[in-house]
Amino acid sequence: MRARQIYPVPGEDSHILNIFIDPANADNIVLSLEHGGVIRSRDRGKTFEDVTNGIDYVDIHMVEKLPAREQYFAATARGFYATNDLADGWNRAENGFTRDYFYKFIVVPPRTIADNPTMLISTGDKSPGSWNRPEGARGAIFRSVDCGESWHQVGAGAGLAEEMRERAWMFVGHPHNPDGVFAGLGRYPYPNVDTGSGTIVLSRDRGDSWEAMRGIDVKPVWGLWAAAED
Repeated sequence: MRARQIYPVPGEDSHILNIFIDPANADNIVLSLEHGGVIRSRDRGKTFEDVTNGIDYVDIHMVEKLPAREQYFAATARGFYATNDLADGWNRAENGFTRDYFYKFIVVPPRTIADNPTMLISTGDKSPGSWNRPEGARGAIFRSVDCGESWHQVGAGAGLAEEMRERAWMFVGHPHNPDGVFAGLGRYPYPNVDTGSGTIVLSRDRGDSWEAMRGIDVKPVWGLWAAAED
């Protein structure tokens, strides 16, 4: 395990982009630091340790653990990683990806006890600093149904473009449909991410196809929340 314990990282504008609290053990907390690394607490935040070993570019967007498994995943600006033990370090888990920038992902619970969870992740191509190019982010959504062993692009030609100028900023599950997922899309006119238009899209089949929500005119969608209605 790497011994780096200094936050913020000298020369970087480190900030927490995602907080994972283990549903099975609330003492287990993992912080994703954009321009900082991965740090965890095993005592509800009283103490923290660095667990970034294996990730060479410490721009961390999200870390989460699969339910009922000791298997973590990390989405970063220059790679997607997995580990079965945070103390042992991370390994790349990019089999099937055709993009190299990874942002937020969602773990959709399995349909039955015999199934694996479904994972959907937002990706782009190269650094956001290059996304002012005509093709934009070359965004795409990828899916894994084998716990991150392999990935394939979904939604292309079925509600999404093969190469989206925008990228997905956030996912949230549908409160009534176990196969439903919302995604918030938006272009990234670097460095001003608040300009341009945004869209909320819905998949009813775990990412196979997507449809835009009508009558919603918003800027790039950074966050989503879905509430159940009685």
